[in-house]
Amino acid sequence: MIKPFFCAGSWKTSQEIHDVRSPITAQILSRICLASKKDMELAVKAAHQSFKNFRETSSYDRSQYLKKIKEGIGKRREELAKSVTTEMGKTITEAHGEVDRAYNTFEIAEEESKRIEGSVLPLDTIATCQDRFGIYQRFSIGVVFGITPFNYPLNLAAHKIAPALALGNTIVLKPPLQCPSSALILAEIIEEVGVPSGVVSVVPCSNEVAEYGAFLNEVKLLSFTGSAKVGWHLKKSAHKQKVVLELGGVAHLIVDANTNLDDIVKKCLRGAFTNAGQSCISTQMVHVHKTMYDKFFNSFVAGAERLQVGDPLIDTTQVGPLVSESAALRVEEWVHEALSQGARFHCGNKREGSYYWPTVLTNVSSEAKISCEEAFGPICSVNSYENFDDVLNRVNQTPYGLQAGLFSNNWSHIWKAYRTLEVGGAHYQ
Repeated sequence: MIKPFFCAGSWKTSQEIHDVRSPITAQILSRICLASKKDMELAVKAAHQSFKNFRETSSYDRSQYLKKIKEGIGKRREELAKSVTTEMGKTITEAHGEVDRAYNTFEIAEEESKRIEGSVLPLDTIATCQDRFGIYQRFSIGVVFGITPFNYPLNLAAHKIAPALALGNTIVLKPPLQCPSSALILAEIIEEVGVPSGVVSVVPCSNEVAEYGAFLNEVKLLSFTGSAKVGWHLKKSAHKQKVVLELGGVAHLIVDANTNLDDIVKKCLRGAFTNAGQSCISTQMVHVHKTMYDKFFNSFVAGAERLQVGDPLIDTTQVGPLVSESAALRVEEWVHEALSQGARFHCGNKREGSYYWPTVLTNVSSEAKISCEEAFGPICSVNSYENFDDVLNRVNQTPYGLQAGLFSNNWSHIWKAYRTLEVGGAHYQ
């Protein structure tokens, strides 16, 4: 069966067909129609036209749309989770978690749609403005063009669509071609709950068609989640659109002295190997104080070796395949490069097809790709440190400071890290 795409309020077919393949067997799971430039123009123009009315909908009406979409996700939880697992390779347990997060994303948007507030500003700060004041209010921006990656195909679609609807905007979404079905199911839900025609379009397409659509005059905001290379290219190319980027990361985690390692090791294992490491905030490098290093390292390696690698549809599986064999091959190449530069592996370093076993490395060169680029695989390097200022400086050397974490009982260290780390978000415990 060939699946249509949702464009300008209706389901459309095309002559260009894309085969969605299993990350495990490479066999065809489904076939989807791809949108052309003409289809993309139709979607964007419909979004522009429908914005004129949708922006006038009340906060209550928008909240009800979001509530019904949320409920639709809940009703189709199993179907959505299975589509994510079969197309992307995420374990079924993790896929259920992603569906639940998407549900929660729409739930948050439902509430926030009622809180689009403004403010009153005093203008009588100089003598000539006696008895004057100003007001400001937030207004809908217009057509949003969203591009999402494969690693969280449903929840990242929710991250684009839910806020757009909450604020009275319209949106055209380009889902990942590796795993588009969950976004298309979401489009079915949006249509079923009665969101006005043209407000949301979900259009799988080539990168060329997506870039063409993103820069049509009617598009006011481009929201992109994906690689740094593509993101910065899009930002450089945008002349009229506002651009919001969420790009890659090399996430560092610091384990300070005098911490209780029992729970920390478990959390580090989840941080490093959940979704087979295919997350922009996956823990890629762990820095452990020298007094804690041996105990942490031995426990961490033992825990990584115990992780169950296998069929992602089996509940007990903890690490599934990467999204494709080519992705696993790239990870394997990066590990071999690090080993050739003096690194050591202590578990893993094994690939079968699209599977790559959880791998723990030490003595990784700062020049190795695994140190300075986003691995997007089940790899983690562990290092020892002595001076807290030095390890903060090491974290700040990464070109992708998206997230970092610190386990510490030392409040002066926590506050120093808070003030010093040059990352988008930091987690402390």
